[in-house]
Amino acid sequence: MLRRTIVTAFLAVAAFAPTLGAQTITTIDFPGAVTTAPQGINSPREIVGLITRADGVTHGFLLSHGTFTEINFPGHLQTAPRGINERGRYCGSV
Repeated sequence: MLRRTIVTAFLAVAAFAPTLGAQTITTIDFPGAVTTAPQGINSPREIVGLITRADGVTHGFLLSHGTFTEINFPGHLQTAPRGINERGRYCGSV
């Protein structure tokens, strides 16, 4: 039974693989940040995530159409966006 399951799983993956197409890996580095950690992406390919500056404070970022924008929620030291919807609205924690 185990052998049949493995063969079936392999055939299912092999049948699906040609539809995936070529994949691209892109490095995302927020200018001036020590770390950049993407957390969410929407279908227009806008990305939100976390950056850490040299002082150790975490800020949020938005990467939209090749432009980085820092996100800081007013009145809070740290901002952590975790997701973004199709309308460009992001959610997260502070």
